Order: sequence, then C-alpha cells, then structure tokens
Amino acid sequence: MKKMFCFCAVCIFIAGTVLVAAPAKAAVVQWTDWTSITSGELGGATGTLHGTTNTVTYTGEVFRSGWTDGNWTIGTPYTTPTGISNAPPQGNYFAGAINSIGLVGGLAGANTITFGTAVLNPVMAIQSLGSPTQWTSYVFTAPFTILSQGEGFFNTNNNSSTLSPGINVVPPGHYELAGLEGNGVIQFSGTFSSISWVVPAAETWHMFTVGVPIPAPVPLPSSILLLAPCIVGFIILRKRMGQRG
Repeated sequence: MKKMFCFCAVCIFIAGTVLVAAPAKAAVVQWTDWTSITSGELGGATGTLHGTTNTVTYTGEVFRSGWTDGNWTIGTPYTTPTGISNAPPQGNYFAGAINSIGLVGGLAGANTITFGTAVLNPVMAIQSLGSPTQWTSYVFTAPFTILSQGEGFFNTNNNSSTLSPGINVVPPGHYELAGLEGNGVIQFSGTFSSISWVVPAAETWHMFTVGVPIPAPVPLPSSILLLAPCIVGFIILRKRMGQRG
C-alpha cells in the first residue's frame, strides 16, 4: 500500500509540472465586419461578428469611417502574445470595406453598441484617441481592462502614445479611458448585450471597432508523454496487488 501511495504521489507531481508548463496562447478575435454606415451626429452602423450571424448595431456619432490605409497594423498596439493574436482587418471605404467608425465627441448623446446575441468578454480596438498635446476621453458605463497599447498610424515618428484608465473625476458607475494619441485594445469582462459611452470633449478625430475573443485551446506539451509510464506502471502495480489479495 505504501508503494502505491508513493507511486501515485510521483504521478501527481509529474502531472502538475506538465500542466504548469503548458504555455498560454493568445485568443483569436472575431472582429466586426461592418456592412453599412450612416454619417452624422445621429449616425449609425451595422455589421456582424466575423464568421458568425451575430449582428452588431452601433448608434451614435459617425464622423468618418473606413480609413483606406493600414491603420490597424502599423506597429503592434492591437495584439499581445497572451492576449489577442489578430488586429482588426484592413478596410477600404471606397471599395465598401468598412473597418472602423470615426468620432469627434463633445456631444450630449451617448454612443451605443448592441449585439444581437449577448457576448462574453468583448473587446474594443481604439486608434488615435486624443492628440500628442490633448487628452481625450471615452467614459463607459462598465469597467474595462487595457490589454495592449503602443505606437500607431498617426504617431510613427516617436511621438508619445498613451492610454490611461482615467485622469478625470467621473460620476459613480462610470469608467474613463483617456488617450494622448492613444492606440490599443480594451476588454470588458463578463456577458454583454450592449456597451455605451460618451466622449465629453471634442477632438478631431479618433476611431474604434469591436470584437469578441475566442480563447485558443492550450496545447499539451510533448512532456505529457512522461505520464504514459506512470499510467502503465499504476495499472501493473494494481494488478499485482490484486493478485496478492
């Protein structure tokens, strides 16, 4: 009995070591494929999460949309090794491929994204929030986490780029994201049917898009093979002890 206990303890130790050693992988984000858009202070847009039939509806200000250059892939502010693996897709407004929604802010109304079916842990990619000398804020009604940030399309000459979880006092139950030419991705934890925010001060201009991450499966490392001898040995040991009994 003591031999079996020791053998099991060794197996558990090896299994724990193998599981701890398994590397985390970044999630793939189903970014929104925007299919229609209406500009204006009371504008809007519609689309679907990529590869799904889940609709995404946006109501609020639309200053400009579908920047035609590689705005989501300049630098690396939109991906992380263990967070998200793919930046939003490229767009071409003149070809009908819309990949972002532009805002100026300074309006009384709220901006709202609504999902046809509730989603888990949605993310928002943001570009050029604020200028190198002017902070600009998105004030949300739900808390968020900054997943990534860095240099982007509009500050490739070593200008500062910063996203901060808040520099101003906001009402209770509200959460501020402030940007100084900020680029990056934020995430809302939990299940959401909609996301709302306001842009208190005007600044021309900044843009966003939204998506939902699909967690990547954690691959089993090759060291999992170390468990095979343990399993075989455990079976043989049980069989021998059964024969003695």
